[in-house]
Formats: sequence, C-alpha cells, structure tokens
Amino acid sequence: MASAESKMVKGLKIIKKKYPHQKKVALMRLRKSPRIVSRKRTTVTSKESVDTEPRSLAEHFLSVITSENNEEALALVTDSPKDLNVTQTSLNKALLLACRKGNKFLVQSLLLNKADVNCTDARENTPLIICAKNGFVDIARVLILKGANPNCRNTQGDTALILSITKPGSQHMVNLLLEQKEIDLLAKNNLGKTCFIKAIEMLDFDIIKILLSQSEHRYRGLSGYKKCIVDAGLVAKKLGFLKIFNYMLKNILKKESALDAAVLNSDFKSLKFLLDYGWIKKKGRSRYDESYIMKALELYKNKKHSINESDIEIVKLFISIANDECDQYGENKILCLGVELGNSPLLKLLCQYVNKIYSGKSLSDIYYNGLETLLSNYKYEILQIFLVNRPNLMSLCNTRDHLIKDALKGGAVEFVELFLNKHREINIFESLLITIKSCQLGCLNVLVEKFEVKTRLEISNKRSVFLHEAVKAGNKEIVERIISLGADVNAVYKDKFPLMHCSNNEIASLLLSHGALVTLKLGVRKLSALLTLFSRAQSHSFFSSYKKAQCYETTLELTKLYLNHGADIDDKDDDGKTALMLASSIENHAGVISYRTLLLDVKLSFHQNYTEH
Repeated sequence: MASAESKMVKGLKIIKKKYPHQKKVALMRLRKSPRIVSRKRTTVTSKESVDTEPRSLAEHFLSVITSENNEEALALVTDSPKDLNVTQTSLNKALLLACRKGNKFLVQSLLLNKADVNCTDARENTPLIICAKNGFVDIARVLILKGANPNCRNTQGDTALILSITKPGSQHMVNLLLEQKEIDLLAKNNLGKTCFIKAIEMLDFDIIKILLSQSEHRYRGLSGYKKCIVDAGLVAKKLGFLKIFNYMLKNILKKESALDAAVLNSDFKSLKFLLDYGWIKKKGRSRYDESYIMKALELYKNKKHSINESDIEIVKLFISIANDECDQYGENKILCLGVELGNSPLLKLLCQYVNKIYSGKSLSDIYYNGLETLLSNYKYEILQIFLVNRPNLMSLCNTRDHLIKDALKGGAVEFVELFLNKHREINIFESLLITIKSCQLGCLNVLVEKFEVKTRLEISNKRSVFLHEAVKAGNKEIVERIISLGADVNAVYKDKFPLMHCSNNEIASLLLSHGALVTLKLGVRKLSALLTLFSRAQSHSFFSSYKKAQCYETTLELTKLYLNHGADIDDKDDDGKTALMLASSIENHAGVISYRTLLLDVKLSFHQNYTEH
C-alpha cells in the first residue's frame, strides 16, 4: 500500500500535467502536507557522501536543477521517491541551488522529497540565509514553515536577519523573520555588526523603526541590548546622523515625537532628512490632523524664546508640503500664532502662504483672527505687514465694532487713526472711558483730535466720571490731559470727588495744585480725603509684606500732603471716628507708628497754637 506522501507526490504530478497553469492549486495541496520541524544541519561538501550514488546520476540531477529548464527540473523531482534515486547530499545541494534560483515550486518539491531544510553549503549558508540575502520572501516563508532555524550563522557569522537588510525596502523579509519568537536581534557577525548597524549603514529608517520597536519590547532593561544600541549610535555618529538616530530612539523608546524634537532644536537638516526618508509620514494623515505648520508654530510659541533663521527654514519646508495637507479649519489661527511669536520675517512668510492657499471668506477670517490677536498685543510693524499683504484690511472692521475697542485698550494708535479716517461713527463716552482706564494717552489724543468738541463736552461735565477713572488708573499724564480738557477737579461722582481715589502722591499734588479741596465731605459717611485715606489703609493688612510696606509709605506721604493743605485732623466719619482713631485700629506696623506719631504731633501742635491765641 502506497504511503500518504507517495500519493501526494503522484497527485501533484497529475495536477501539473493536466493543469500546468494552476500552480496555486498545487501549492495549496502541498501546504496540507505535515510540517517537518528539524533543527538538524547537514553540511553539503564536494567530498563523497556516505550515501553513494552513480556519479553520472548525481551530475545529471544537479545539472537539471541548475538549468534554466524549470519544467524539466520539476518533472524530475516530482517523480515518486523510488524513481528519484538520488542521495540526501544531492537533494540538499539541489535545495540550496533552488533557493539561489528563487524557484519556490522547486523548493517545495525538494522539501517534499526529504531535502534537509537546515542543510548548509561550504560557507555554512542555509537555504533560509540564501533566501534572506536575495529577498525571496515567499520561499523563506515556506522554509520557516518546514522548520528552518532563523538563528543559523554562516562562516562570517551572519544570520538570516543581518543578511536580510541588503537594500532599502527589504522590510518584508525583516518582518517575516521577526515574527519568529526565537529570533535573536542582538546577534553579531564576525565584524561585530548587528542588524541595527546594518540598517543604519543602509539608511533604511523603516527597518530601523521596526528593529527598535521589536527589540524594546523583547530586551528592555538588558545590558546586552543597551550595549547594542550604544554601538549602533557610534556608527550613526560616524556616518554623521547621530542626532537623527537619537530622535528615532526618543520616538520609539520614550514615545516622544521625532518631529517635535527636531523642531524645538531648530534642526532643519535632520528634520528634512527624516521627511525625505519617510520617518515622518507626509501621507496617510487625516484632514483633521494638525498641519505641520501649525504644529511647528505651537511648539515655537510654548517652548522657544526667539525665532532664528533655521526655524523660518523649517516653516518654509512645511509650507512646501502643505498643499497636500492644508485644512481650512485647522489653520484658521495661523496668523494669530505668527503675531504672538512677533517675528516679522516669519509673519511675512505666513501671510504669503495664506494669500496663496486661501481666498474669500476663509482668507478674511484668517486675517481677522490675526488682527484680533495683534490689537491685544500691539506692534506697529506687525500692522504694516498686514496692510502690505492685505490692502483692504480695514474693510474687515465694517461689521466688527469691538475691534476699535480692542485697539483703544491696546494702544494701537495707528490702527485707531486708520479706523477713524474712514469717517466711522463711534461712541465717544465709551471710547474715552476705555482709553482712560487703559492709560492710553496716544489713543486719547487721537480721539480728542478727531472729535474735539464732543470730547470736551463729555469731559467738562460737572458729573463727569473721566477724571475719577484717570485718578484711579494712576497715570499722571492722563490726569493732566483730562484736566487740560476742562475736567472739574472737584467733580462729584457717586458721592466721591477725585482726590478721594488718590493713591499716588504726584497725582494728589497735581489735583491740589489745580484747586482740589481736602476739606470736602460727601456721602452718607461724611468722609473727607483724609478719612478716606485711613479707612482704605485698614485693608492693607491683607496685602503681601512688600506691597503692605509700599502702601504704608504712600499713606504717610499723602497724610503729610493733606495736612499741609488744610485737612482737618478732627474730622469724624459717621461712626464718630477721627483719622487718629482709624490709624490706631490698623494692624501694628512700623508705618502705623509713623501715622500715629505724625497725627499726634499735628494735634498737639494745633492745640498749642490754639492755646497761645
């Protein structure tokens, strides 16, 4: 009775003769054969084997195998085992030859005829090593299924994995070998080269990424692995791309972006290298992913102190590939970042980019967002860049009234002038209030120049709030300008007069020089400027030590000033408390002792003068 293997061989032969075009069917039948797992290595040499056979038969067999006539070779090896009367040595030689030829079907047939899957040639190359070196992935897969040992070495110490890295793009073979759990990634050949070093020498960054990922998973923490990585780094340094190798290590081992690292280090050369060799993928990105340009600008904003030429070159590089990835929504704030970075050459570059890529409402929205950011952190040179690249920039303000408010608040004098030159109507009261509170003297002067009559009427009103707000803001120049426009230094607003808001000796002196009265008492509490001063001083205990000391010193100076201008030391508030009583209730401090001493001296002096008269 014929064996199962003999039947399979005969069946394969019948299939070949009847359906020579259906090799896939034959392969499917072959794959159903039992897997032979053998780690035995049979060395094939030129010496006579113990399995003797007629020399003419062996020579004929091998000559057919090595010939270009694949049909004859297949016909020969697919005969039944008893008809194929050749020794094991010839079968092994034939297998090695078939692997060099890359004939998958012939390899399968020889393996079916008991050829040793781990046999070696004179240089100890196994069939798997030969296939790995030549890139025959399909044959290598067949050999592995039949039990080929992936860690065998030839006379030079090379393994299949080391030799599989023969040229860029050989990652399919590498992936196949790495699927084997027993594969040794740290193996070195006789020259001390590992698969990592070989991949670095080939500049194959896809394979480097695969190897680093697999080795980190398998050998993390092992000293041998660390030494292997260090050696690979030395080779990378010798070849001049140690930085690139370190970026890749951070990417794999620490999960840090290689792109981020290169951008933050202003490393244009390495970044371009990584892009050109596909480490940073330009394709396969979602349209919702942040664009490379936006990513770089965000990194510069959050981590860098200043923009240099390399940074601008990096942005140019990203702009050159932006046509394939630009996203209207994602880059809506691109000019905002450009303004915040404050680098004029960079902003010009970004303006040119958006003008080329976008149009219509999208472009208007981008400039509008940039303008909003500019007005909150105003620089005239930035406005000039916007005006040059977007001549109709001011038309964006037609339906957005809050822009003028932002401009007044940010001191954007030139923008305010451009805005008002279009004969736009604005709320004078509101505009003056914003300008004064923000201490923007330049904008105040522009408003006065454009709307002098209305401005003077608003400011000179007896119940005007403007001088009060100017005193609160603490800007002496603004106070002087408001007074020059006709403001009443004793104008009452909400039961207070301007002097009651003073916390600055210079401004108080200015008000007093223009006729402010320290003896006025207003409101339900009947507070004067002096009583208000000490009432406010009671809250200083909640301040920090530094600010507390400043406030005590200011209070002392203002007390002297008010007393010198006729303040009544015996004035009482609605609770019947005098300035001395209020000072005594303040938390103990060196400044408080000075208050009490000053007030007591003034009081004693007053009584002494009163007695003498």
